[in-house]
Amino acid sequence: MSADCNQASEVDLAAVFTEPQSPEWEEFRLHYPQCECCSAEVAKWRKLEQVLRAAGKVTIVVHPAEEALLQFHHHAERLSPAERQSIQQHLQTCRACTEGLSLATSFDFSLIQKWVEEERAAQIKDQEKAGAFSRLIVQIARKGLRLVEQHLVPPLLGVQEMLAPLPAYRLQEEPSALNLKINATQAEITVTVIQDEENIACKMTFLGTGQQALAGQQIFLRRQGRLIFSAQTDTDGVLRTPRLKPATYEVSCPGVQATFQLEFRS
Repeated sequence: MSADCNQASEVDLAAVFTEPQSPEWEEFRLHYPQCECCSAEVAKWRKLEQVLRAAGKVTIVVHPAEEALLQFHHHAERLSPAERQSIQQHLQTCRACTEGLSLATSFDFSLIQKWVEEERAAQIKDQEKAGAFSRLIVQIARKGLRLVEQHLVPPLLGVQEMLAPLPAYRLQEEPSALNLKINATQAEITVTVIQDEENIACKMTFLGTGQQALAGQQIFLRRQGRLIFSAQTDTDGVLRTPRLKPATYEVSCPGVQATFQLEFRS
């Protein structure tokens, strides 16, 4: 056979010997014993394979779990003598685990809590700055309801107070009602507050700048940041809330970019 035969370079020697049943390499398996050149290449490959297998057996190492390493460092007495000895011997030969343990134990974890607190304070500050919105305070008394304070910021531009009883809410006696007409940049919002014994009912009407009813507007009612009610305005732009207790509520209508607080004081 020619001394410059190159069949060995044209086949996958690893597949030839790891896939002995494959007919794809049958011709080469019959060829190389008769070919001096290919036999030499096969011998080189087998020698390399033996070296790699031997190296693989030596480098296969089972590393201790991170929790075990940290416990060994901080509370070695909680480990069994066999576990302590095993980890100690491993650290003597494993540079990766030694460096990893050194890095983990040198880190000041109290910095994490400090960073969390600083980030939380910054978020609260940003939320307070971005979340500054109008606040209307309604006093609930036996004589009726009245708006006692108002703090307006854009997009709310003005509030008009109108006292009016609403027959639709009459029970044995006609409850007192307070109408607040709120002018915002994208809407006119009428809030009708009705006192029903110890509870408060609200009816809100949302009109556009052209006095058209804003139907299908999603309204959110929150108390202390928790959503307690959400619904859409009807075809007349009207939304009625469930009965409420005296407290502070946040009303939000993303569709007209209006958010304000209603505080009911008893």
